[in-house]
Amino acid sequence: MKTHLQLAVTFLIFFCTTQSISSQSIVFIYDASGSMWGQIEGETKSSIAAQVLNLTLKNLDEGQQVGLVAYGHRREADCSDVEVLVKSENSDRSAVSSAIAGIKPLGRTPLADAVSKVIDQLKADNHKATIILITDGVESCGGDLCAVVRKAKEAGIEFKLHIVGFDLGEVSMDNLKCAAEAGSGKFYEASDADELYGSLQSATSDKVEDPPGNVRIYASKNGEAIDAWVKIYKGDSKDQVANSRTYQDTSTFYAPEGVYTMVVQPLSGSDVTAQTVNDFQVFGDSITFNEISFDSGTLTVASHNNNELWDAVVNVYTPEGNRVSGNRTYGRARSFDLDPGIYDVEFKILRVKGPDIEKIIKGIPITAKTNYDLNCNFESGIVRIGAFSGNELVDAWFSITHKDLNKKYSGGRTYTSPSSNPKEFQLTPGIYFVSLKALGPHKGKVEKFEIEVKAGELTERVVEFE
Repeated sequence: MKTHLQLAVTFLIFFCTTQSISSQSIVFIYDASGSMWGQIEGETKSSIAAQVLNLTLKNLDEGQQVGLVAYGHRREADCSDVEVLVKSENSDRSAVSSAIAGIKPLGRTPLADAVSKVIDQLKADNHKATIILITDGVESCGGDLCAVVRKAKEAGIEFKLHIVGFDLGEVSMDNLKCAAEAGSGKFYEASDADELYGSLQSATSDKVEDPPGNVRIYASKNGEAIDAWVKIYKGDSKDQVANSRTYQDTSTFYAPEGVYTMVVQPLSGSDVTAQTVNDFQVFGDSITFNEISFDSGTLTVASHNNNELWDAVVNVYTPEGNRVSGNRTYGRARSFDLDPGIYDVEFKILRVKGPDIEKIIKGIPITAKTNYDLNCNFESGIVRIGAFSGNELVDAWFSITHKDLNKKYSGGRTYTSPSSNPKEFQLTPGIYFVSLKALGPHKGKVEKFEIEVKAGELTERVVEFE
């Protein structure tokens, strides 16, 4: 989590908006329901949301009016627990940060009532606003959020509603998506701090006063729509003009007329590289459409030991030595989504000692829309080393050195428990020297001997100390 937020801060330093200061408000509706105590990577969703929202506030234009509404933060089972913590005409971002710091998750999820409260205030004040609803759940108080938003739009109230679903899990998102569409906004899904930050960056840059979307981007891979981030920059600079996310559909957003650099990055754990489109031209009075294709191939690897599936670490490199992907197999087949090309694949077997625990298979061809199966087999034998004296087990240190390479590859301690004496481990085939040094009452006694390890066989040596 700390790493994620540090990355976000680094991104924040380079991100510069060029929009003029707005007289319209941004109103955040903040989820303080009890489920926000749930954790992502050891940190509560409430803590993550608070940190990310504070980073988002720092990135708003100077003088931007921003309000805050929270629900579920005062009473555990009260569906009317919706409170305006900071009014929408506020331009002091620190007031919002202070209010966030005092929120403790407790209650229900009255989404329709929370949005209604903001809309009613806009109507009373004859005010425009971009409403950004952050929620980790669906309506739990019987309201119909989509119907509320549609009714407000039909009444001519000027607002745009974006909804950010944060770690929603396996729930129906239909009403949330319906409400965002009815509110002329977007529905975002975020599963961690980075995705939440990116969603809020996109939502805060798509305001109620912005013209209709004039850029449409569709990202596909092997003929199917994929989820991808779209970011538009001024030339080669880090000045970001617009960003959006496709969510396996066509993303429509607004960017001022001009010529830009567009970067499209696939999401969902893909190792396919981002694509950069230089001289991307946006017209002010017409729609610019671009389809970005990320056709890829799949590499499926499996590591074996003595022809049985086995745990290993696998890394994928370009011929130049640049690592592009990798993971641990955990004793099963593992697939990597890769750009078409030639790769070198490195296998490192786990829970086996010896000189032959790494292999590199070079020149693996990956082509678009196809799968390449790659199996790598290692060999090892089981070794057991123990010590005893009479009817008692003897505690002893031992080290194992490869005879030809004169290099130590394993070692350990037998202790005096039947579970560890003799000590069992895996070694690659070869001839090894073993040095066994007794401890305790037999301290000072040493036994040295040679063992030969053969693939798939057991080599056992239990030494008796007089």
